[in-house]
Amino acid sequence: MFGKVISKPTTETDFRKINAMRIAKENNMAYIPKVAVWQKEEGEKYYARKGEYILLYPPNDGYQREPMEWYSGNGELIMDNQKAFKTITNLSEVILDMICLYTKYIDEDIFISPWSFAVKLEDEVCAKYVGKATLAITKMTIINHKVKPTQKYEIKKQLVNEFLDQYIGWNFGVVIKNNPKLEQALVALNNLVITKGLREPAEPGVYIWESDDVIAYKLPTN
Repeated sequence: MFGKVISKPTTETDFRKINAMRIAKENNMAYIPKVAVWQKEEGEKYYARKGEYILLYPPNDGYQREPMEWYSGNGELIMDNQKAFKTITNLSEVILDMICLYTKYIDEDIFISPWSFAVKLEDEVCAKYVGKATLAITKMTIINHKVKPTQKYEIKKQLVNEFLDQYIGWNFGVVIKNNPKLEQALVALNNLVITKGLREPAEPGVYIWESDDVIAYKLPTN
């Protein structure tokens, strides 16, 4: 996983042809085009795609939302997102793989949306799942097709700061603080973003909450 970059564009607009499937293949990662959702009045009820894929959408995205609940095909509640996916026993490895992707492509025209990562559940999928998972890329994890050549710098900056301050910073403080290797990799990415002149505070959220499982992790911006 995470070999050399082979997706370098050759013309100004070639980068727009690079899609999530290509990046997944380049990094030997699982690819799932989308994760289905069924909306209900009291919240969002999701079913594990192919019985094993779920969207790794965290509890805080800046807005007040109902919990996202993930169900198996027979209606068993696998997990929700209110405990920051702590029942994924190798969550630190999953997040480390995300950090490696952002680090690998920091100088490339690859645009990674943190809000569209998924995971493949590796152990038997059952009610109140506790087990391992591997990072998976969905169609919308890589959004090159949405980026115009004149937008590349601003979109790159926006997405990496959303990852650092919002996706990670609002949600995964527990796992970061309890895993020195993961924390070191995150700090290294943050420092790299600073040296590239891309670091700035992401937009503040309208509504952010914390619990014993969901705590913030603040990274410097300069």
